[in-house]
Amino acid sequence: MLFTIVTIALVCVASLLLLNWLYGKKQELDGTFPNEPTVLAAVTAPAPLKRNVWVTPHKDLLNKKSKWAVKEEEKGEPASLHVTQAEAEKAGRALALEFKGELFILGRNGQIRKKNSYGNDPANVKG
Repeated sequence: MLFTIVTIALVCVASLLLLNWLYGKKQELDGTFPNEPTVLAAVTAPAPLKRNVWVTPHKDLLNKKSKWAVKEEEKGEPASLHVTQAEAEKAGRALALEFKGELFILGRNGQIRKKNSYGNDPANVKG
């Protein structure tokens, strides 16, 4: 008795799955999808991420020369390498402007020498 009830239930479930699959194939052939999400006409671009930029001393292991690296926050590899700190500062400023973040310039000793903000600061704050 129990075996018969379980068999009937499985046949019903299989039938429902088959009908659902066939209905989906019919919609695919007709090109009608009533449950398809609507697409908005105007898509706005996402706001740029606010990301800080660091200018740090960088030791080149291949050439054994000291260089200056421009690094984006939360990225392991430098965005660019420069021979002088002034060149690195210029490249870092361009990135900080693009990301609307802060630019941190470190000295050879690893301490912050300069810090500039290129984001949305209040008008009454210096820097």
